[in-house]
Amino acid sequence: MRGPKNDPSLRHPGPPAVGRGTIDGLILQVKKGSDRDEVDKKVARALEKFDVAAKPGLTMFDGSFVYSLEPGFKETRLDEVSEALEKLPEVTSVEPDSQARMQ
Repeated sequence: MRGPKNDPSLRHPGPPAVGRGTIDGLILQVKKGSDRDEVDKKVARALEKFDVAAKPGLTMFDGSFVYSLEPGFKETRLDEVSEALEKLPEVTSVEPDSQARMQ
């Protein structure tokens, strides 16, 4: 008979699985005063090269812009997509977001 009383390995489930979840969005830190519409257009153009679509989401209280990525975004492409976006003049940094905040 198996159970917590008889099998000590079942008493404690162990640590939770560690991971960042699936990447379904990006958070772009931008320079103060950047025009959201202009940045949206540049982001869309930059992501076209990777066949990735992103929908504009919220503007965070700190001025960063959130984008929701299309389902099926390959996390293996995250580095090259981030590098391309960081080359935009308005963008100071790019962070992955695993819970995209949409309006």
